[in-house]
Amino acid sequence: MLDPSFDPGTAADLGYVNSIAIQNDGKILAGGFFYSSMGLDSGMLTRLNPDGTLDDTFDPYLYIDAPVNAVLVQPDGKILLGGSFVTIDFLVRRSVARLEANGTLDYGFDACVASSEGNGATALGLQPDGKILVGGQAIAGTTGVSDDMEVVRLNPNGTFDTSFGTNGGRSHASARSRATRSSASVSKRLAKCRLSMRQAWE
Repeated sequence: MLDPSFDPGTAADLGYVNSIAIQNDGKILAGGFFYSSMGLDSGMLTRLNPDGTLDDTFDPYLYIDAPVNAVLVQPDGKILLGGSFVTIDFLVRRSVARLEANGTLDYGFDACVASSEGNGATALGLQPDGKILVGGQAIAGTTGVSDDMEVVRLNPNGTFDTSFGTNGGRSHASARSRATRSSASVSKRLAKCRLSMRQAWE
């Protein structure tokens, strides 16, 4: 049943929302390809109060140049984004970026990730040790660490974790959802994914 008490109004009324994350305080982060017809925010990402009204404590001037496909809130309140964007607040942040809890860019996090095909980063997962899993299509490190992977793992500061897979990533069919509690469970899921796809192709 539709909750009539929840009304986002014109916060994201032009376009579509394809990713939602709920903070511990009940506030709602919404990412996608959208704008506000009333200019309430700058589009692509917004934060709502639990009743759906716009959270005016979240940076209203945040600029993201392309759709946000995945949103993940860290335990410390910082916000991870995955998408097809290239710049955030006019700085290069390809496919993966992190914001402070108030919506401003976290300048200390630069993943140096790029996706040459598809929709960029389409899924994010956070391990208990703070390492970050990124899923998408043809993800590569702009520093040359990894090449055309579909799942890569980043250290908490955004650098490639070269201990994961081959030079920080694993290559298989486009990853759409990657949430994990440990690197061991990641490996098991990838193995099941490969097996199911192989059976489907045969």
